[in-house]
Amino acid sequence: MTPAAVGHQIRVLEEHLEVQLFIRLNREIQLTKAGGKLLPGLQDIFSRLGHVMVDFQRRDEDNSLSVSVPVSFALKWLIPRLNRFKSLYPDINIRIDSSDDLVNFEHDNIDIGIRYGCGKYPGLDVKALSDVIRVFPVCSPSLITDTTPLNNPEDLVHFTILNQPLTSLQSMWPDWQLWLKTVGYPDIEFKDEIQFNTSATAIQAAVQGQGVALADDIVVKNELGSGHLVIPFDLSYPLPCTYYIVCPKHLANHSRVMAFRNWVLSEITLSS
Repeated sequence: MTPAAVGHQIRVLEEHLEVQLFIRLNREIQLTKAGGKLLPGLQDIFSRLGHVMVDFQRRDEDNSLSVSVPVSFALKWLIPRLNRFKSLYPDINIRIDSSDDLVNFEHDNIDIGIRYGCGKYPGLDVKALSDVIRVFPVCSPSLITDTTPLNNPEDLVHFTILNQPLTSLQSMWPDWQLWLKTVGYPDIEFKDEIQFNTSATAIQAAVQGQGVALADDIVVKNELGSGHLVIPFDLSYPLPCTYYIVCPKHLANHSRVMAFRNWVLSEITLSS
């Protein structure tokens, strides 16, 4: 619409409501007190209208579901189980967006996601996947020998450490230095270390016998069960946060979103 057409619509609205909504200045307009009262309600209406249009565009004949998942969770937990979801819901076309970056559900066209954090996600439907997650060292069983045992944190100095340094987005996740400090061994200094930018790559290096990594009990459940990884000594750190499954509130009762959320919650329960 042209500026003149917009101005005409505003005048029609003001005449209909019998109140002035805008103060016209030379190069700008400002809301009147009445306009300020009307604005929040209209913003809510247009927001809900936008959600209705998004839902319509995702109507059932599309059958697609977009899922945002952290890289480690996707590679180590979700993908090994994904065939079970597909066997239960063969008509749902699932799209996995694996990234450690937070997504904007509206702009990135994401239906549901897994997030690690403290559960404060305004505007989202939030359900915790676990009460407490514990972090502990893991390594390939082939790495431990009679001549090079790994019975306690002091023995770590004889092994290559697979580390994921803290970043701004992962400040709630411990690196090795924080983990050692938390479990009471702050003075240990490693002789050999490899750094990775994701915990998934560090864990995979541990599976290949490259060294000792830190992992949580959800992400490495498969590797521990298969024997590809072992916990060399019983010393763990409870994380301050956990994994959550989240989605926009207006999609919480969508059939495909509900199917995926309920399946994830059931799989977590079965594997715990």
